[in-house]
Amino acid sequence: MVGGGISSERSDRFRLTTEVGLDRVVLRVEGWLTPASFELLETACRETRARGERAVVELSGLRSLPVAEARRLAGLASMGVELTGASSFVAALLRTDPE
Repeated sequence: MVGGGISSERSDRFRLTTEVGLDRVVLRVEGWLTPASFELLETACRETRARGERAVVELSGLRSLPVAEARRLAGLASMGVELTGASSFVAALLRTDPE
């Protein structure tokens, strides 16, 4: 990866930008998180962690996400991925009990 970042656009509704730092990789999410776009994010997190780097998912550009994807994001956090920048709405979804 290049230090300046890599952008992956799969549709006009989702964008995942990677910023490589000294001690972490920031995965910036913009747009709508769907099951398909979550797969891209999850793959990027797994690849980052497999290289021994710390994965940070920056959520301030997240516009919308279904409850199922909020649960999956919370699952990433429980695996050691840091979630930052969540709006109060997204943060509330992340805290929602699965049942």
